[in-house]
Amino acid sequence: MPDASTRRAGAPLTVGIEDELFLHRAADGRLVSGAPDVLGPYDVYLVSGAIKAEVTDSQIELTTHPCVGRRELLRALESLRAEAAALALERGYLVLPTGTPLLGSVEEQTISRSERYDVIRARFGRLVREQQFSGLHVHVGIHDLDARAAASNALRPWLPVLVALSANSPIWMGEDTGFASWRVVNRVRWPISGPPPVWSSYADYQVHLDELVDLGAAMDPGSIYWDVRLSHRYPTVEARVADTPLTAAEAVLVACLVRAVAASALAGRSVPPIESHVLRSSVFAAARGGLNADIADPFHPHRTAAAPDAVRSLLDFVADELAAYGDREFVVEQVRLVLTRGCGATRQREAVAAGAWTDAVRRHALRPHDVDVLDLSQAGTLATPEAE
Repeated sequence: MPDASTRRAGAPLTVGIEDELFLHRAADGRLVSGAPDVLGPYDVYLVSGAIKAEVTDSQIELTTHPCVGRRELLRALESLRAEAAALALERGYLVLPTGTPLLGSVEEQTISRSERYDVIRARFGRLVREQQFSGLHVHVGIHDLDARAAASNALRPWLPVLVALSANSPIWMGEDTGFASWRVVNRVRWPISGPPPVWSSYADYQVHLDELVDLGAAMDPGSIYWDVRLSHRYPTVEARVADTPLTAAEAVLVACLVRAVAASALAGRSVPPIESHVLRSSVFAAARGGLNADIADPFHPHRTAAAPDAVRSLLDFVADELAAYGDREFVVEQVRLVLTRGCGATRQREAVAAGAWTDAVRRHALRPHDVDVLDLSQAGTLATPEAE
């Protein structure tokens, strides 16, 4: 994930991805606590990033290195997903890129053993066992502290749009929940979760953080679970609202959009602030309906807009930033594909309707040699030695 060399003023913004994935048994498609078997006693480190343990043994996490170029990021994530799929398959498991497990049982799962996870388990009890939710975390490298806070503010109004675009958790352990993103609905059970407040500065953010830790609402800065937070480990702003997408290309689509919004904030551009109660209601609507939802119009928060129209508004708003990073054609094409074939939730439901639950698991499972069908010859990235 982003390191201490992350971009200073005037340099291109890096972007990195944390991609959480589920393990299912290949034999019957059920969720399985197979991470210790897949990883052994240590995380797996590769040229493209790392494959790591998560809080629950039924999940693994892929982390890319910080990248400037979109093609570099896509290659890294594809490589990590393929390696994870190969490692799992050797042990009889499938890797599933969904926000919730399609089939299985919470009661059959175990929690990872580490000093920190033991403390979390003691503090949050049943919540930890039920934390069978996989998300996409996007880190954008910003050195200036106040600029990080400004980027967080700029991302807030677009959170419902990112939820609608990435919704990929309609199924919970063999049951259709009626939501496009069951994960987003359930995340708010954790303390200090959901959309963050508006920050006047980084110092304002730090005062709130210290207060929450002092009050015991948070164990430490790492247990802040807002949809956008200022990372306590890296010089980044971290967007955590999206479900894990079905494809690497969709994950990179979200990453490109998050970086573009952050870049617009650094250029002094943002949409009007949105009140917390309106924002929370809009995020819920996006989680309920995905791309079929009516959500708060980012430019007129007290009006609603159809989610596809709000997605197009986001594309228009960050068009210059996308073009500057060589991402515009890629993003426009990926958005077109998602709007045409539906978000991950729609495609999951289609897979379930087409056959048995186990068939749906196998249909969406990653395979070691699969690569998303993409035209990687699109216009490149910013002219910088670090871009490729």
